Amino acid sequence: MDDAEPSHGGRILPELSNVELVARLRTSRCTGVLWLRTADRVVTYATGTLRRQLLDGSINTKLARLRCPVQLGIVEREHLRAHPVERDDLVQDAVFAALLRLREHGILGGEWDPAKGADLMTYFVNGCLLALPNPLRDWRRHRTPGLPTVAYDAADIDALAALSSPDSDPARDVHDRAALEELLAGLPPEIVDIARSVACDGLSWADACRRHRVSPRVVEGHLRRYRRRHHRPEEDR
Repeated sequence: MDDAEPSHGGRILPELSNVELVARLRTSRCTGVLWLRTADRVVTYATGTLRRQLLDGSINTKLARLRCPVQLGIVEREHLRAHPVERDDLVQDAVFAALLRLREHGILGGEWDPAKGADLMTYFVNGCLLALPNPLRDWRRHRTPGLPTVAYDAADIDALAALSSPDSDPARDVHDRAALEELLAGLPPEIVDIARSVACDGLSWADACRRHRVSPRVVEGHLRRYRRRHHRPEEDR
């Protein structure tokens, strides 16, 4: 099913074809109960569609298909996934702008034409996507820059992985703790705190970085250098 395809055979309201619906809305100048029902239906559908597209990452494909001059980066999409209030604000701003356009241009202005092949709900959802750049630019300008949510795989450091596991083997603890202390000794204090949070508190690298407000990329760099310094040739055999 297409993202913008409603139930009832593509009708916005089940009892009316979209052509008849638009004709009645033009007659009433988009006032009264019929407009309220129409607005409620399209807003509800489009809000759910844009939320899902932001979450599953398909939003960029949809925007590119409409030749919309904006794309969301991976970090931005992960930030919006983790911050539903900000995500909903973006969606609501785009949907509200598209609703005004639907009323003024699509219906009253005659821009929507069934002869052109676009379903009315498709027209509205596309309008929401086309309205997204303005609230997105405003969000980018005013939001507090967040840390990248790039999780580093703790399994790459056996000592940390073992210590953070509730099922770790006591026989390995001495070796693992010694390896951990060796690791910590060569790291800056802020990285030490993050490593301890992973090893002792069971946090993921991403969560530990957020707790201590250090970029995961910085941590990854220190850990890569640690592995190069302690790489054993026999491990490649």
